[in-house]
Amino acid sequence: MKNILIGLLFALAILAGCSKNENIGLADSNNPTTDQSTLQGKLNILSMGILGASDDELVKEILYKEVEKKFDGEYNVLFNTLISECRKNGVDLIGIMQKHLNTMGYNENIEEVLKSFQNVEGVNYYPQVYVPFYSNKNQFKGTLKMASSVQVVTDNVQEGITPKTKFIGLQLSRDAKNRIREAIIDENIAVNNPVWVVSLNERVNNDGIYVKTEVPTNTKEFKNTVMVSYNVPNVSSVEGWTRGGPEFTVRFIPLSGQIVSQQNFESTRDEVNGNAWKTVNRYILSWDPNILNRYLVAHWLERDGGSSKILDLKFTVYGFTVTLPITVGSDDDDAGYQAMYYDDLSAPIFNTGWVRWDMQ
Repeated sequence: MKNILIGLLFALAILAGCSKNENIGLADSNNPTTDQSTLQGKLNILSMGILGASDDELVKEILYKEVEKKFDGEYNVLFNTLISECRKNGVDLIGIMQKHLNTMGYNENIEEVLKSFQNVEGVNYYPQVYVPFYSNKNQFKGTLKMASSVQVVTDNVQEGITPKTKFIGLQLSRDAKNRIREAIIDENIAVNNPVWVVSLNERVNNDGIYVKTEVPTNTKEFKNTVMVSYNVPNVSSVEGWTRGGPEFTVRFIPLSGQIVSQQNFESTRDEVNGNAWKTVNRYILSWDPNILNRYLVAHWLERDGGSSKILDLKFTVYGFTVTLPITVGSDDDDAGYQAMYYDDLSAPIFNTGWVRWDMQ
């Protein structure tokens, strides 16, 4: 029997005493949609594997070096990249992970597990290691990589409407019985302690490449509509701490019911949370009121990925009801909408309840 089972039973006993109001993520695959349970199980295996490398000083040094590159704007590294960089430095990361899995009684093959994230209902998923709050912890660049207290957390594949706040963290204990310690990890603990989150990247495309948003050309024919900045008063209500900063798609829709501009915005948590506003100065479109009329609705969606589906977007503004089919990811979350008035763009702060922004 796998040694970890004993520890998990202990952790579950702890969780049984938690308040009903606390959201605790157990990386549970018992309530899946489509292939969610399969993906969750594979992430759990990767977590157990990378745990075996969490006290390898060279692996840690390579991982933090890659994380600091922020290839997609966040402090994370794809498993494919980490494995490749380790290989360049003479480290067989797959071998280390496989050995630890076998020691713990698992029979899964790491290479096959990594392949299984491809072509899931037509979507390629890319697992990664994300280090929360790395930007807040300068010691990560020096002392952390020499520490032996890394906690490995598995993110929930399906976040749900209310993001989870507490997860089981696994910590390697190199004693005679090769035991694993468990702890309940929340955002406050992750701020002050080294945590590796094994999760699915939400920013790369189906080929595993991060592509920056193309900004539309400013035609300067009519009134130029520019989003100056945006803010998320409580980022944890939109995106759980294990997933980093939010990824938004904003669709701008006149009352005639067609999308006239669609923009993607991404940030770290610190850039938009609380009183922080991220300056973007993004040109949206040239607004001709004779064509688009004097009202424009901004609809916000927080992207979490998944297979494509059609959503009927419906809203009512000033007596006009608009229904518009849009393509979204199966795990995306609605972040609300608000109408903007042509003659009063620069005056208010627009607010959906989840997101605030200003225009000019």
